[in-house]
Amino acid sequence: MNSVYRDDELIAQLGSSGLPPYGGKRSFGYLPAGKTRSLSEVKLPIHIVSGVRPGPTVLVQGAAHGNEIAGSVGILNLLDNLDPKELSGTVIAVPVLNILGFETGVRLSPADGKDILACFPGNIDGSITEQISYHYFNNIVLHSDILIDFHQGGRTAYERYILIDSPQDANHWNSMEEKRLNLAVVFGLSSVAYFPPGTFAENQSDVLADNNIIHLTPELSGGTGWYANSSRDIRDAEQGILNILWALDMIATEPIYTQRHCDVYDAGNVVWKSSDDGLFIREAKFGQEVEAQGTYGKLINPYTGDLISELKAERKGTVIPSGQEWPTIGNTSVGILGDVTQVIDRESVNLKVKLDSKRQ
Repeated sequence: MNSVYRDDELIAQLGSSGLPPYGGKRSFGYLPAGKTRSLSEVKLPIHIVSGVRPGPTVLVQGAAHGNEIAGSVGILNLLDNLDPKELSGTVIAVPVLNILGFETGVRLSPADGKDILACFPGNIDGSITEQISYHYFNNIVLHSDILIDFHQGGRTAYERYILIDSPQDANHWNSMEEKRLNLAVVFGLSSVAYFPPGTFAENQSDVLADNNIIHLTPELSGGTGWYANSSRDIRDAEQGILNILWALDMIATEPIYTQRHCDVYDAGNVVWKSSDDGLFIREAKFGQEVEAQGTYGKLINPYTGDLISELKAERKGTVIPSGQEWPTIGNTSVGILGDVTQVIDRESVNLKVKLDSKRQ
């Protein structure tokens, strides 16, 4: 492991003093981020890898949802292997963002039931999650040019694609949207997906775009296959970050891909389950085309095997690697279909991205 300089004071002062100078070293400290009702202080672990030359600032974060941890391990592996002497720019790494949720193994904060990301830009006088969101957003996030925000399906769902914001016009991507797409493709997963605005309730992307921050959300499996798939997902998290650093000319090491082509999906075709509970059985396979009103899966009584309901696709689409893998509770999504809008050959296109860094 590279030498680490413990500097809580530096981390605490990031909001006013900016990032440390380029010096080819790693720093670590805790950012004070709020107090609970019992006045216990919450601190976020912050790693800063400062390169030896100017360049973009990439922020990588894990466990924003406390039970989604493959990205956290991938980030720690990256920190073990990334040499600051071979780096241009800065990498800020937060292996665990949702401290309270992580320590109790749940998605949201157990203190107030809120999502740190959905609270951006936060409220210094709000609940503990709103306080954490405020301090993290203003002291850390605003320094970044790129935010790589790792997620997965948790214990009951499977998601494997990289999520980006929907373009304003799918036929004419603007400069920022094209850069975001290139970085999503270079990350290395087989699928990139974008959802029309309002598809899901949680959306912190507007405030990031307003601050010229490119936001990428790798979804790395989860569900009942977590333990079998975890080594792959952890490897893909670390390699995906390295691929993006290469695309930004922050490191010289060539990217590594497990597949040559990447499918880009307009993914607003969500299969929703009613409030009826039961065991979800997916019948459509990943990559399969399902006709409008065709059967995507079924809900059965796990004790009798009786059919509760068939779950239909609202319109024709191709199944994206996603869905529930366990007894489902309440009104929730059980699958995502999309239309393939592009198939990108990573070996035949230029995926390099030039940014005007906030530090240059």
